[in-house]
Amino acid sequence: MHRILSKLADWLIEKEEKEAERCDIPDEVIDEWLDILKTRREHLKKEGDTDSEEYEMLNDLIKKVTHIKEIRAKKCEIKK
Repeated sequence: MHRILSKLADWLIEKEEKEAERCDIPDEVIDEWLDILKTRREHLKKEGDTDSEEYEMLNDLIKKVTHIKEIRAKKCEIKK
């Protein structure tokens, strides 16, 4: 199940990276996505489930979404 979710998440990340330069999408969308991922990761930490596939997947997704946020910050700032 985690592999399917991981592949789906990778596809979404790839799509978002391509569209990261579009400044008409509110930053709140990316922030909310990041908050959801971090909240789930913290839940797993509290349960002591840091060796799971899900925890590793969440860490990877958080890095990728943070990267998208950085791209957006650079590109959208230039356009302003």
